[in-house]
Amino acid sequence: NSIWPADSQVTLGLNFNAVYEGKAVYFKTGENTLSTESGNDISVGDGSEGNPYLIYTNGQLDKVRANLDKCFRQMRNLDLEGYVSDTCNEANGWLPIGEEAIPFTGCYDGNNKSIAHLRIVRSDKMGVGLFGFAVGDSEPVKIHNLTLTDCFVDIPDTGYDDGPISAMPEFGGSTNFYGCGSLVGCCANAYITSCHSTGVVVGFGPLSSGIGGLIGFSESCDIADCTTGDMDISDSMTVWGKNSCGGLIGRCSNTYVSGCNSNSTVKATESSQYVGGLIGYLQSLYEYEEGYKIENCMAKGSVTGGNYVGGLVGCNEYCSIYSCRSESSVVGKEDVGGLVGQSNLSGSEMKKIQNCIANGNVKGKSYVGGLIGYILSAEIWQKAYVTNCSANMESIIANSYCGGLVGFNSSCLILASNVKFDTLSYDDETAYDSSIGGLVGYVEYGHVFGCYAEFNTIKASRPESDYADGVGGLVGRSTENVCLYNSYAKGDIVYDGLYAGGLIGYNNTQHIKNCYADVSLSDGIDYKGSLCGFN
Repeated sequence: NSIWPADSQVTLGLNFNAVYEGKAVYFKTGENTLSTESGNDISVGDGSEGNPYLIYTNGQLDKVRANLDKCFRQMRNLDLEGYVSDTCNEANGWLPIGEEAIPFTGCYDGNNKSIAHLRIVRSDKMGVGLFGFAVGDSEPVKIHNLTLTDCFVDIPDTGYDDGPISAMPEFGGSTNFYGCGSLVGCCANAYITSCHSTGVVVGFGPLSSGIGGLIGFSESCDIADCTTGDMDISDSMTVWGKNSCGGLIGRCSNTYVSGCNSNSTVKATESSQYVGGLIGYLQSLYEYEEGYKIENCMAKGSVTGGNYVGGLVGCNEYCSIYSCRSESSVVGKEDVGGLVGQSNLSGSEMKKIQNCIANGNVKGKSYVGGLIGYILSAEIWQKAYVTNCSANMESIIANSYCGGLVGFNSSCLILASNVKFDTLSYDDETAYDSSIGGLVGYVEYGHVFGCYAEFNTIKASRPESDYADGVGGLVGRSTENVCLYNSYAKGDIVYDGLYAGGLIGYNNTQHIKNCYADVSLSDGIDYKGSLCGFN
């Protein structure tokens, strides 16, 4: 064993990197020397992707901000608890790496190592996370193989009003984004793969929007094989915020998301919008192209918010969703779904929600579905499909436009899909039911082919005004060129209102073929029929 003072050189005949008394120790090839360096200096590597700078210490991690266009590889697990520097203090914690004007443009390979106890408390910045802004230039920025454990990232409420949207900062051509996540606040033209996080992310401060467990806001990115929370341990990731809150990503545009999972508690304010177990707001900026997609993703835990609340995605605009699953319980007000709160599948190219499953209880006021709360398309069903999907849960609670699978369907085709539930009932505090169906609450210009609904009980109450509406084993109300083929319903309906039917409560221009119902209808219904209450 040899002992040498810091900053000395010793001739050795071997190659290695190590840590000695908190300092990086490395062998310089070609010089036959061993050096120790202070915890802040980065001396190993040249910063290229093929020969990245090596990160051994908290101080070296802190120096990444001084080399924003370089590449790095983390060589050991780091713990930021108690770490203090010019850019990391007790009051505000870590200063995010990269700003909007000067973002991180390089690459960071976590090398399957971890960073523990990242702490950030800042309400004065847009882009809050380990990396504040990560934006690719001629090449995408890359962040991969990194785990954050027991993080705490907070945009606190300072008491200021949100203010007008025109006064809010812009990123990627959009306004009203703060961008808060444990790994990255805001990213664009980025590849983020195999990154993971546990802890707490909070965004209640002024302008708070785009709050995600891992990423706050993404645009034109590929995000793959990332997770938030331990999939085997509940409450291992918590996301609280105002708008566009997601267990993994708060808000993403023109982004592919694949193989990602979240086990999170996501909770937003009662007045919030766009809240999801995986993604709060998902969009393609180009309606009439094929669109971006998410696939092979899963969310579980609980999701609570105001409007546009979903177990997987709060609101989806122009994106397809394939082979995804939600095990989340969901509570909201309007546009609430076990998988997606609202989904707009408009566009000249085909958009689909396919091979998806939702298995959590759902509660809302209106436009509520076990799978999707509200689905629509501008192209009258030929280009928008929900196919081979299912929902299974104990209870769905809503007061209007509610279905076991879809609450409101406008111009979409629902194909080869099914739902099984115990009870669909109204909120006792505000009993008011209209357009309640075992499969779909309300259909206009849409079609239902090869579907079924099996349930124990649908319980509904007369609306406050006696207008034509309905409760049905399969569809509550249909209107405007609707087809129902090769489908069935089975269960009991308890209703004291106007129209109830084993298949359809109120049918206006729906074409029915090869369908049947094994549904019992209670006494107290004004107009009821084994197939249609009104036809």
